[in-house]
Parts: sequence; structure tokens; C-alpha cells
Amino acid sequence: MASATVTAFSAAAAAMRTLRTCFAALACLGLLSIPGVGQAEGVSKAESRAIQATVQSQFDAFARDDAVAAFALASTATRAQFGTPEKFMTVVKARYQPVYRHRVAFFTDAEKVAGGVVQSVRLTDADDRVWVALYRLAREADGKWRILGCELLETTSVST
Repeated sequence: MASATVTAFSAAAAAMRTLRTCFAALACLGLLSIPGVGQAEGVSKAESRAIQATVQSQFDAFARDDAVAAFALASTATRAQFGTPEKFMTVVKARYQPVYRHRVAFFTDAEKVAGGVVQSVRLTDADDRVWVALYRLAREADGKWRILGCELLETTSVST
């Protein structure tokens, strides 16, 4: 049991190091539209659970091939950009395969970064490749968290 706890702690620590490295890399590349990457702070446990539930609900919708439900969890701006649930799902299937279909998802705590919220999810795909998905979320006027976008990075790790 102690060995499993150490392994889980090591995996969580590795995920957090990966997250910080990803933030820095994305900031350098200009891919993260959140300034002040080094100024991350935590969110409340309740907010973190709600944010994770939003992302997990979208994963569940993808697993059911429910384009309408997955699209509904995207922000108003993202929905306007894609126009229809079918177009949204087509892009997800083509460009975000590890998000669309994965074996394992490991959530870290959500963080506030320069006024925005980022949720990191470590994904293991069917081929045991490990990916980090960085979700940007915002609370919309109805009080619900919605997904603004996702940056997907393949790591050099392989799950065993």
C-alpha cells in the first residue's frame, strides 16, 4: 500500500513539473494567451471540482459521440467560432484524438493564472503515449464553467 502511495505521489509530482514546463513552453511560443504564467495561484476546492466536472463531462460526451453535449460545454465564443456541434466534433476527432479517445485521465488542481483559469489533464492514449491537455476555462454569465480552449502536448513519457 505504501508503495502505491509513493507511486501516486511521484506521478502527481511529475505531472505538476510537466504542467509548469508546458506553461513555460507555451508562453515562449506565444501559444498561451495568458500573460504572467509564473504567477499561478490555486482555486478553491469547490471551484476546482466544478472545473474538473466540466472537463470530465466533455470527455464523457466524446465517449458517447454526443456532439451536442460536448459542444454545449464549450464557451459562447468557442461555439460561435465553430458554428455547429458537428463541425466542433470533426475538429476534435481530427486534431485532439487523445482528448476524444483516451484510456486514462489524471486531473491536477486547477489554477488561476493572471485572471484566467487553467486545468491540466494528463491523458494516456490507447497506445500508452502520455499527453498533457491544458484547458482554459471561464465562468459564463449563467454561472457555469465553460471551456475556452485546449492546448494538447505530447510528452516523451510512456505509460506502463
